[in-house]
Amino acid sequence: MWKPFVRPDQQGASFLPQDYVARKAEMRANLICLGLFGVVMFGVIAAFFVTNRQWLHVRRSQQAITAQFSQEAIKIEQLKQLEKQKNEMMEKAEITTALVERVPRSILMAELITRMPDDITLLELTLVSKRIKDTPPPKEATKTTTSPQIKTLSSAAKPGTGKSVEPPKPEKVTPPRFEYTLKLVGVARVNNNIADYIQALKNCPLLENTDLKYIKEVTIEKMDLRKFEIEASIRKDADARGMEPLKDLNARGAPGASPTRPSVLTPGTSESVRVYSNQEKE
Repeated sequence: MWKPFVRPDQQGASFLPQDYVARKAEMRANLICLGLFGVVMFGVIAAFFVTNRQWLHVRRSQQAITAQFSQEAIKIEQLKQLEKQKNEMMEKAEITTALVERVPRSILMAELITRMPDDITLLELTLVSKRIKDTPPPKEATKTTTSPQIKTLSSAAKPGTGKSVEPPKPEKVTPPRFEYTLKLVGVARVNNNIADYIQALKNCPLLENTDLKYIKEVTIEKMDLRKFEIEASIRKDADARGMEPLKDLNARGAPGASPTRPSVLTPGTSESVRVYSNQEKE
């Protein structure tokens, strides 16, 4: 038997018994193998501890990151809730703002009277409001993904099943919008004053689409006058809540002033100024 730890030149030159030499060489080999095994096991155990320590560090880092993600997810959810509440409050504010009258009737009357020449007298004033109906967006066709079915005896007994369609979302409440049409009927002595009044109404920041409907000759209390009708619309973006009336209101014969002749007929005369509501207009 070949022994790796016994030199060939010593196999025949030793005076010791061969069995003793063989056992000693075998013991030496076992010790060396045991030492190498111990070194290998020490390296394996050291590598295990190092790897385990790194894994624990990675696990702690993962737990910390997961905790941070959970906290940030809660914050993101709170932010989404705040954004949702903000949008709801903005919608309510828009609806509330739409219900508030942006053009007070007092300021509108002040503008009409202030810009009116002295020779013109109003007989009738009508303000009609009409609600604008928003056209709803076209509804998207509900898509149901169903796979082509093969007609069999079993499928004939059972109806085809497809993916459940999501229920439609509730319609969004939009603030009401109105368009206002103003009609003025009055009389004047000359046509030039009527033209000046139309131009003054066109320059008014509250009105638009000012148009003259007709002018005709009439006789009122044995006086030949020019009767006219003017139509105009209130601007959709008009906002007169912070607008101050013109300062020369008292100089134009407005109600409450002290002119020689009122520009609007009082109830004591043949006709008076009336502001019709929608029900009265109908």
